[in-house]
Amino acid sequence: MDEASLAAMIQEHAQAAVHYARDVAHRELDYSEASLQTVELILEKYHCELPRGRFMRLLKRGPSEQEIEQMTRMFGSYLGEVIRRHLGGEWEPEHPLMPEIPGMVVGGTMIAPWAKAYKRIVDGPGANLLFYYKVLSNQVKQVVER
Repeated sequence: MDEASLAAMIQEHAQAAVHYARDVAHRELDYSEASLQTVELILEKYHCELPRGRFMRLLKRGPSEQEIEQMTRMFGSYLGEVIRRHLGGEWEPEHPLMPEIPGMVVGGTMIAPWAKAYKRIVDGPGANLLFYYKVLSNQVKQVVER
């Protein structure tokens, strides 16, 4: 995938997250660092909709794997775009360890925003995206200061 196609795909997914936030969650996303707190609220609600345990999966219909992947693409792209806009960085068509998803180079480090979003959706608040962003921001600042 060439750079222009990758950028267009990422923008499309990120804008889908903005529309989802507005139309479904009734919240606004503006690509600010603070908007990641809103993403946290949206993904926490989504995480809570996932059925837990084998018995609950039989009784409760939660989001399908396809729906989870769609949320992952949307909010992973949104996270990556917030990172790119505020910390710098460039999207790469593939992450070296996960070639099926795009990666991003930030401050010389390869990251995987889509994987972070998936982990947040599936694992819950322990994979907090705002905390991840703050840690990454501190790492980038340390690299710049050297």
